Amino acid sequence: MAQYRGTIQGNRSQASRLGHKTTGLNVACNGWSAGVSVDARYLDKKDQDVFLIYATGGSGHGFGASMIAEFTSKHEIRHHLPGGRLIIVKDGVITSDKTA
Repeated sequence: MAQYRGTIQGNRSQASRLGHKTTGLNVACNGWSAGVSVDARYLDKKDQDVFLIYATGGSGHGFGASMIAEFTSKHEIRHHLPGGRLIIVKDGVITSDKTA
């Protein structure tokens, strides 16, 4: 049974792909100079899903991806900001705001 389902809709009909706990699922959306990538994974030790969100250089630029956020199935969001700043939000409340 699939753990993840990704869908895409463009100028044609909708398409979908499945990912499992062991394989995860990666979804990318790119413009020419900017894009995003979402990596869905299952963490056995924590018994939760985690979604890692990256900013990318798009399809026309070669710089690497930079993590901008994590979201877990336990309703925790980790915002990764420039300069090593990390803001953690749990159930809509900021629980941590620190700079590495």
